[in-house]
Amino acid sequence: MNNQAPRALYIHIPFCSHICTYCDFYKMRAKESVKHEYISTLIQELHLKKSFYDAIETIYIGGGTPSSIPMEHLKRLFDAILKEIDPSKLIEWTIEANPQDITEEFARFIQDYGINRVSLGVQSFQEKRLKVLGRTHTRLDVLHAIKILHQVGIKNVNADLIYGLPGDTIKLIKQDLIQIINMGFTHVSPYTLIIEPKTMLYLAQEENTFLPLPDEEEATIYRFIQRFLNSYGLYQYEISNFCIKGYESLHNQVYWKNDHYIGLGASASYYIDQIRYTNIKNLRLYTEGVKIGKLKYEEKAELTQEEEMQNEMMLGLRTIRGISLQEFEAKYGKALLDVYPVVNRLIHDKQLILKRGYIAIPTNRLYVSNTIILNFM
Repeated sequence: MNNQAPRALYIHIPFCSHICTYCDFYKMRAKESVKHEYISTLIQELHLKKSFYDAIETIYIGGGTPSSIPMEHLKRLFDAILKEIDPSKLIEWTIEANPQDITEEFARFIQDYGINRVSLGVQSFQEKRLKVLGRTHTRLDVLHAIKILHQVGIKNVNADLIYGLPGDTIKLIKQDLIQIINMGFTHVSPYTLIIEPKTMLYLAQEENTFLPLPDEEEATIYRFIQRFLNSYGLYQYEISNFCIKGYESLHNQVYWKNDHYIGLGASASYYIDQIRYTNIKNLRLYTEGVKIGKLKYEEKAELTQEEEMQNEMMLGLRTIRGISLQEFEAKYGKALLDVYPVVNRLIHDKQLILKRGYIAIPTNRLYVSNTIILNFM
């Protein structure tokens, strides 16, 4: 069984300056006093879990919008993190940010603390598409942000992009991708628009005022993105992730390898000693639990070995590299092909490939990966 110490730490900041139409992550607008208290609670939870930090190599601060927190509060959090975690062991430290939050002061501030990777919520460079998504930044905001980050020495910058809006075409998406290339992003995460319940776009869809792009048109755009980014030197290493060699997200690879990681914050999920946890998605209850030293969970589930192996397949098959037969057997004490004889049929049907001891989904089948992965659930 997989009992290794967690190598990754995720910290959730549930605050945004503006709520986007498509986002279903746990988030809210809040007064500064609420943000101040939340950071204090996060620091308390950080101390409660201090026994898990010996092997931490990556930190990811996500949200919400971490850059919406005033620097004085982030400073308290960062100081507390560096008292608990050995900075000499940290390889990658990422923070998510809105483009318009990147000032020279903010960039130098995060760089001084050792943050070496920034993920910008770009989504698009086109005013009409940004308006549909509820984004408030402009193309010039993104250009200004990445110039500042490069000036202070942060070269590892990701751009999140969304495609699949009504009227999206290869021509429109190509315009966004060209901007990504020209601005010098080292990593790009293109995501298809998913209409999640309780979002503004979901309500619009229910009222027939918003219709997402048909699947076949979305698939055509996805395959274009694959070809285009590869032709400009950003290789694909996961279903929705492309980068220049050497700029892969180390933090996310912990998830895709189904390895253990720790989480902090309201709604944060984590995986320790075969147990999956999700902190309560309620700020008041989260705070109450931390203050008495007894965390409250949205979910807490001890996984069977069968469930762990299913997760291994589901996550590992998202990656271009795929799943190592040798590593699977070392981890679970069972041969993958014995556990999942369906692999042989899927290889015969060209739904999977076996290469150098790894099974993987061919890149030309990644858009329909969910239907392939269902064979292991």
